[in-house]
Amino acid sequence: MATQPLAEAFPVGDFLAEELEERGWSEADFAAIMGRSTRFVEELISGERELTRESAELVGAALGTSAELWLNLQDTFLAWRQSHDEKTQASLAAVRERARHRELADLRNAQQSGLTAWARFSRR
Repeated sequence: MATQPLAEAFPVGDFLAEELEERGWSEADFAAIMGRSTRFVEELISGERELTRESAELVGAALGTSAELWLNLQDTFLAWRQSHDEKTQASLAAVRERARHRELADLRNAQQSGLTAWARFSRR
C-alpha cells in the first residue's frame, strides 16, 4: 500500500527559535520564564534534547499555546525524517512483506481446514 510522501517538515527547535525571535525573547529570557536553564532551551532549539510531554507543557505554558501543538510539530518532523530514511524504509518494507506472507499462509490454512470440513460434511 503506497502512501503519499509527506511535505517537508522542520525540527521543533526551528519553530521555537522563530517564536522567541518574534517575541523579542532571548534563550535566557525564555529559560527564566520556564524556570529552566539556558542550556535546556539551547538543547531544545538545537535538537540535542528531544521535546518530551513535560517540556512541551512548559513551552506551551510559556508561549500561551497547547503542549499538543509542540508535540505535533515534533511528531510531524520525526515522521518526515523517518519517511526519508532508506534504512528505516527498507526495514518497514520487510515487515510489510512478512505480514503479507503470514496472511497468505493463514488464508491457505483456513482454506485447507474448510475443505477438510466440507469433505467430512459431504460424506455424511
